[in-house]
Amino acid sequence: MFLIFRDGSSNSIRNSVVNLEEIQFGSRFTYELPIKNSSSNTISVLGAKSSCGCVAIVTARYVLPTNVEVKIPVKISASKLGKFDHMIELFVDAPQQRVEVRFFGTVVEVAKKGSTNEKIH
Repeated sequence: MFLIFRDGSSNSIRNSVVNLEEIQFGSRFTYELPIKNSSSNTISVLGAKSSCGCVAIVTARYVLPTNVEVKIPVKISASKLGKFDHMIELFVDAPQQRVEVRFFGTVVEVAKKGSTNEKIH
């Protein structure tokens, strides 16, 4: 779970890294990003921005009540082979309005039925 908390006039997020490990090329799925507001005030997510369209917030506006976990759906689209490392920024209603969550992993080729990776001598 990711915790957003207010430290004076700023917001911070703990555990802001999501390792998706290996995902198959061409796959599309929704990752439920769990976020809990651990402050004593309600926090509003006013918008979001992604470094790539392959990792995108479904809806950019959320209300995070105090001490309640909210799951924010993030669409993942594995459209390019190899390693990836992308950020999602959440803009919240506080003077320092940016919270970053990093998504990384590797997109691997789908093994074809009947194929093998072993070399034939």
